[in-house]
Amino acid sequence: GEEGAGYLGAAGWSLRELRLRACAVGDRGVRSLLAGRLLDGVRILDLGTADVGTAGVKALAASPKLAGLRDQALKVADLI
Repeated sequence: GEEGAGYLGAAGWSLRELRLRACAVGDRGVRSLLAGRLLDGVRILDLGTADVGTAGVKALAASPKLAGLRDQALKVADLI
């Protein structure tokens, strides 16, 4: 969930692939993931059914960390 995403974001790791399908990451969790090093250089990002809404999608789209993304899965919750 959001709290777990916060811990991952703060871990200082950098991954090539991250799959958090059905983990209820949410918009706050997306911001936490983007705040740390975890998504630096990520190539595959799977947030399918992770309760990401409009704010989370906007944060992901604006992030330079995802410039090298080659594959993504994202089912957006309540996208307006």
